[in-house]
Amino acid sequence: TRDYQVALFEPEALATALLGLPDGSAARLLRTMGVDATAAHRAAEGALARLPKAELSGEVAVASTHLRSALAEAEAEASAGPGEAV
Repeated sequence: TRDYQVALFEPEALATALLGLPDGSAARLLRTMGVDATAAHRAAEGALARLPKAELSGEVAVASTHLRSALAEAEAEASAGPGEAV
């Protein structure tokens, strides 16, 4: 979020960070699922660049409602175990 100076930490910021990991683990996972990881990374970066910017230089980005919801849903799915619907 610092590079993009966004006001809230949105799912787009998390996706951009994960897809940009030096070890390539997130990109490798997407490729395994048949997803073009390079295109996904570009799309996430583009979406992140369009988010509202922080107005103050010292402002700290906080998790948005959308990100908190996405993380809670992912946690619920992970807790349900393989093959179980949430």
